[in-house]
Amino acid sequence: MSTETRRRTAADGSGGLRADLSAVRRILPLLGLRRASLVRAVALGSLTLAASVALAGTSAWLIVRAASMPPVMTLNVAAVGVRLFGVLRGVSRYLDRLAAHDVALRGVADLRTNLYDALSRGRTEHLAGLRRGDLLARTGADVDDVGDLVVRAIVPALVAVVVGLGSVAYIACFDLAAAGVLLVCLLVSALVVPALAQRADARAEQARVAARADVAVATETLLTRSAELALTGQRDGALAELDAANARGRAAERLAAVPLASSAALAILATGAAALGALLIGIPALVAGTLNAEQLGIVVLVPLAVFEATMPLPAAASQLHRSAQAARRILDLIDATSDEAPTARVSPAARRSDTSQPTAPTPPPGLAARGLRYGWPGGQPLAAPLDLDLTPGRSLAIVGPSGVGKTTLLLTLAGMLPPLGGGADAGRPGTVVPARYGARPARRADRRGRPRLRHLGAGEPARGQG
Repeated sequence: MSTETRRRTAADGSGGLRADLSAVRRILPLLGLRRASLVRAVALGSLTLAASVALAGTSAWLIVRAASMPPVMTLNVAAVGVRLFGVLRGVSRYLDRLAAHDVALRGVADLRTNLYDALSRGRTEHLAGLRRGDLLARTGADVDDVGDLVVRAIVPALVAVVVGLGSVAYIACFDLAAAGVLLVCLLVSALVVPALAQRADARAEQARVAARADVAVATETLLTRSAELALTGQRDGALAELDAANARGRAAERLAAVPLASSAALAILATGAAALGALLIGIPALVAGTLNAEQLGIVVLVPLAVFEATMPLPAAASQLHRSAQAARRILDLIDATSDEAPTARVSPAARRSDTSQPTAPTPPPGLAARGLRYGWPGGQPLAAPLDLDLTPGRSLAIVGPSGVGKTTLLLTLAGMLPPLGGGADAGRPGTVVPARYGARPARRADRRGRPRLRHLGAGEPARGQG
């Protein structure tokens, strides 16, 4: 990962929850989330956990009631309810997973499509300046991280709100004090614990992103330059770089697991505190006669099932930060390529956009340049102004040693870099070719180290030297 990317990542990581939510709000429209599908996923997730809470409450009532050995007919309804809620929990869990992943996968597909569309319509000089591994990480793993936001953060958070509030209201029907204890412990488990996990995970996320980009770059280098690395004896060094990047990635994953494990332990402590608080409040109420034994069992055991809704929230907070970081990198990529194109850059499609008048037959495609000065944006031109006409069927070789600007010239002619002067058109070439660019014996470069152009005969291969 480049120094600028590392600096931007570190700056973004210090923004906190508000900055994360701002980045997520900007990226959500690109996901194209359908409200009906999201509501269905939340409803099925809430039904799953509600069945768990109902199963715990019904089981508690059945156990306590059966201890007094009543007529078996009085237990039949509760026994059937236990079976019903047990089956319902399994079925709704399956449907919940289907619905949530359907929303997430459709969102990832829409996001990747919108990203490719934005990049194809935007300026390409920024893309040309990125390492291929960086671009691959942003359009691949970063898009997947944003898609995970639905399954691992949005849906669990909404389900926790629905089930938590419903459970507190249910316990309040038996004892308000016990409901208050449950509410406080739920707030600790749903707000404090995830906040601690997110803050601790932010540092690990920076290292994880850097390592992932380094792995992508090293892998791409080994795959696309394998022959060159073997000939120059640099393959072992490239493999060592890949191993080192993988080791950094594994270390970052271990570092990220520590805050999640600690937050899970705190969540379990909050669960135990809620059950203990309900017991300390329920026993005096049982002695005072305001609660019976069956109700005491419900008040004590139901919180054990309610906290199943808050268990995913620490991981959801970490996923929110991870997805927000990925969203920033994607948005930075879109913003950097969506600026207005320079006026020197010629768009053949714009010239033919007026379809109100009859148009002549489209001429064969070609390549033309007039007074073209090429180089990297913000730099100096690499050669004198270039005039070029290349018609269909002709071949042109660009020759010269490495570093004189052959690739830069090709990127400019292809429209991937804006010209520093003049213009290029991949539409209608002319006929005038200056003598210094005409057919002549090929040379490696001129005396100033600039690339030379050579017209080739039919069947002669075009290649660059150096």
